[in-house]
Amino acid sequence: MSQSERYHDLDALRAFAMFLGLWVHGLLSFTDMRIPFWPVRDAKTSFLADLFIFYIHDFRMQTFFLLAGFFAALLHSRYGLRGMLKHRSVRVLLPLILGILLINPLLQYLWLIGDLDALRFVMPGQEIPEIPSDSFVYDHFSTGRFARYLFPHYLWFLYFLCFFYALMIPILLVGKSSPGRWIVDRLTNLQRYILQRTWLIPGLFLILLPCLWQMDKWAVDTPNGWLPSLHLLGYYFLFFSFGWILFAQRELLPVASKHWRIYLLVAHFLVFPLYLACVLTGLDQMKLAQTDTSEFLGTKLLAQITGGIFTWLMIFGLMGLFHYLFSKPNRYVRYLADSSYWCYVGSLVPLIVLQMLMARVDWPLAVKVFVVHAGALAFLLFTYEYFVRYTAIGALLNGPKKRISSSPEPQRELR
Repeated sequence: MSQSERYHDLDALRAFAMFLGLWVHGLLSFTDMRIPFWPVRDAKTSFLADLFIFYIHDFRMQTFFLLAGFFAALLHSRYGLRGMLKHRSVRVLLPLILGILLINPLLQYLWLIGDLDALRFVMPGQEIPEIPSDSFVYDHFSTGRFARYLFPHYLWFLYFLCFFYALMIPILLVGKSSPGRWIVDRLTNLQRYILQRTWLIPGLFLILLPCLWQMDKWAVDTPNGWLPSLHLLGYYFLFFSFGWILFAQRELLPVASKHWRIYLLVAHFLVFPLYLACVLTGLDQMKLAQTDTSEFLGTKLLAQITGGIFTWLMIFGLMGLFHYLFSKPNRYVRYLADSSYWCYVGSLVPLIVLQMLMARVDWPLAVKVFVVHAGALAFLLFTYEYFVRYTAIGALLNGPKKRISSSPEPQRELR
């Protein structure tokens, strides 16, 4: 690959995954099923919000981590291990640290003035008053108690990426040995075999089952705190490593995703309804049984099989769709791709503030949802253009940029 070549479609798909995160978080106050850790609960709710979140949760971050592995391998091929780690330290580790130190306290403030029941989940051990008060908030920060609750929160994906980059150090070193090269060759050949026979792609769910079976929920768990579950870390590392290996045979990308229309149709109209039915049936069975029994273990297995198949169909379906739509340069798509990192990192505070404002008014649900999402997105794009893109923050997230000039814009560094 040449230094100037770009994967415009994969860049756009990664941005799409980030923007979907805004939609998911923006809907959490409108779900029928109460989200116990969320600080806002609106009087207007809809099961469609629950359905959308459940739907997105089974492919969004999986797609992101696969692409993260792909682009990490690209960086490794360009700059070597040391260069890749240096690049990722600036683009991932430093934003994670700054986000925890600067954004997390703001989020704690919003939780303290929001639904106090949510504090039991996000701040375990915190003494919770019956009603919020200024003194309660003041004491939380003035005593330094807030420092106990500094953790990655919604930036957990950056935290996981740091684990994955660290894991690649011994893996790459071992891979240079004869046994290591043999293993890498076998994995590469196996992936090539599957990608060349696209009907085998749904069967990739098999590599996910050991991790899925250990999830607390029937769907994929959400990370919380500093100590991630090994099965959850392993689950996402499977996608990361798949993307890493995929870079070595990237010429197969069009082959693997050429049936993207079929993938998306089967995923939406066959597999997802089965997956949803299994989960809903299993929840009813669990309520009746009260404990893990054989009555619903079969349903759980079927749910995880259909969920795993849905994940892989969506990943390759979206890769094909985005290759079809965005394989050529488009400055508007590129701008959104550039802005997506900031838009996600900076999204939670404006989203929650707008949710709190909407919870106080008796507007139609559709209007509330629109105001929350459109308002947050407008704020984020405005701040990106005038306070991020051409500043030190933008250089940290995406590399330095210059305002429009007569000379061609230099190639943007990969995130």
